This record gives sequence, C-alpha cells and structure tokens, in this order.
Amino acid sequence: MIKLPRAVGWFFIFSIAGLLVYLSLKNVGKQKQTLMLAFSEANYLWVVASVAVSILSHVLRAIRWNMLLAPTGFVVRPWASTACVLAGYFSNYGIPRMGEVVRCSLAYKYDGVPVERGLASVIVERAVDVLLLVLISLLALLFQFDVLKNLLSDFVLKPLSQWLDGAWLGGIVILILGLVLIYTGSKIIKSNRFRPMLSNFIDGLRSVFKLQKPMPFIAYSVAIWLCYFFSLYLCFWALPQTSSLGFGAGLVLLIMGTLGVIFSPGGIGAYPLLIGLVLERVYGIVGAPAVALPWISWGSQFVSLLVLGPVSFLLLAVFKKPHAFSK
Repeated sequence: MIKLPRAVGWFFIFSIAGLLVYLSLKNVGKQKQTLMLAFSEANYLWVVASVAVSILSHVLRAIRWNMLLAPTGFVVRPWASTACVLAGYFSNYGIPRMGEVVRCSLAYKYDGVPVERGLASVIVERAVDVLLLVLISLLALLFQFDVLKNLLSDFVLKPLSQWLDGAWLGGIVILILGLVLIYTGSKIIKSNRFRPMLSNFIDGLRSVFKLQKPMPFIAYSVAIWLCYFFSLYLCFWALPQTSSLGFGAGLVLLIMGTLGVIFSPGGIGAYPLLIGLVLERVYGIVGAPAVALPWISWGSQFVSLLVLGPVSFLLLAVFKKPHAFSK
C-alpha cells in the first residue's frame, strides 16, 4: 500500500507533468484540424526507423551495463539485461525516478545481482552519460553558438534572476529539505544493514576502474548517444516542415529533449514543451508542425515502451534463472 507522503509526492509530480502537457498544447486549440492533418500526413516509416534505433540504444545500454557488472563477479543474462533495462524505462512512466531501482531489483530477483552493486553500476552509467551530454553540448556550441546563447538567456538566466527576487523563500525550502535529509541519513547509518550495503555499493563503484577492455565500453557509450541523436533526427523527416532541419538543430533539440526527460517522469509534458518552444523561437517552425514533431518523437518512444515494458516483465518471470531468488 502506498504511504500518504509518497502518494502526495507522486500526485505533485504528475500534476506538474499534466501542466506541462497543457502548456505544450494550449496554443493549438484553434489549429486542431491543422494539427490532426499534420499527424495524418506524417511519413511514419521514418518514425518506425526512429523507434528501431531507440530500441537499439536500449540493447546497447544493457550490454554496457553488463560490462560494468562483470568485474564485481555478477552478470545478467544478455537477453535478461535488455529486458531489465526496458522494464526500468517503462516503470519511469508510472513510478517517477524508479526505473533504475526497478532494473536493479529485477536483476537481483532473476539473476542474483546484489541490488547495491547494481545501483552503483547505474550511478557510474549516469556519470558517463552526464559527461557525454556535456561533450555534446560543447559540440553543439561549435555549430550553434548563437542559438545556445539565446536559449541560455531565455530559459536559464532570465528565470534565475526572477527567482532570486524571492530567494529567501527558496532558502527556507532548502533548509527544511536539508534537515529532513540529515535526519533520514542518520537513521540509515545507524541501521545494522548499512555497512554491508555500503560495502557492496563501493565495490560496484570500483567496477569502472576494473574494466579489462575500456575502449569497447567507451564505444558503446558513444553509440548509445548516437542512437539517441538519430532517433530524434529521423523524426525530422516525418514532416515536410521539419525535414530541412540539419545536424546542428538535431544537437540542440537532443540537449533540450534530454533536459525534458530529466525534469519530468519519462519526459511527460516537458519533452514536447521544450522541443516545441525551441522549434518556434529558434528555428521559425510555428503552429501545428512545432507541436506535432515533439509529440511524434516522444509518443513513438512511449508507445514502444508501453508494449515492450510489460513484455519484458513477463519474459523475466517466465524464463527466470533456475536458481533465481524468489523474494
């Protein structure tokens, strides 16, 4: 049974996501027919290709994950690691920020990988992904400097200056959150299970330094982000109004779309809103196409995970390892 505070938190998160969905659609009320026409005339062969590339990124992520787990003495069956990754991404839509926990829990339940080591490997993954996102941002600066400068001003500097006018309120919120974290942390540290959990967690973090073949790990990491890029870029060709967008625009929109996924569970609302705003304000694509493109890109990924996520849960349960944990 969901505890009340957690339920309130989920309600708040999905309320924000719902608001973002509303904001991304509110300006097309008078263009409903035009928007429906844009969707109906889209070339969905490009969308299918986009989904295929996206699924490939999940497979590559599963292979890379096993590379990190191997030095710890634990691995997940190749097909099962992909299923765990897909199930985790699917879970993000229903339980905000729980995809990694679900992935590692499934790896423990069906392949015996300690959850702490699994989570440590995922943290290493995320650190590598953040580094690559920074490198992509630097690459985008070379081709789209003026674009990123204007985006930084419109979406970061101006809102930040407005927020600082009420910084005292933010300070109080941060102080309260800090006290809650300190209290919770002290309870965890005092628990008897903390030391073995911490030991397993540290062993998992050390795995990145024990990789016997670091170059394949780097190659897979780059390939994952290339898949992310082309998954979005291929959708440009689905609509005639966006087919002329180049690689530079693809880099900028990839960055903004990634931020959208970070801000809301699975990118619900935030991804279409941010992509749509950039298309309108920067690239001059207004009206229905500016709404249709991000919803086609995000919606196709959502539908694919809506199918593959439950299938992954089912396959893991049916074809579990003979000596898998039953907890």
